[in-house]
Amino acid sequence: MSFGSRFDGAELAIIGRLTERSHSDARILLPAAEAAACEAAELFHVTGIINGRLSFEQRVELIEMSGQVGYADRRGHPVAEEKMRAL
Repeated sequence: MSFGSRFDGAELAIIGRLTERSHSDARILLPAAEAAACEAAELFHVTGIINGRLSFEQRVELIEMSGQVGYADRRGHPVAEEKMRAL
């Protein structure tokens, strides 16, 4: 279920006012917000597993390897950089 289907017109209007967006913008932005929230929850779950199962040294090694892969082409990619920072 998406955010857009869970909010009625009055709620969308308030969300739009609070975010200084129009009603239609709020309806468009809510699915993006839902996707970001799901991604954050998934990342929280993954980092919990990593922290629970890997030693400090193993976590450092994982981050170093992620950096090597992320910058293999000698160019940073915003999404890859964001994921590495999250780890």
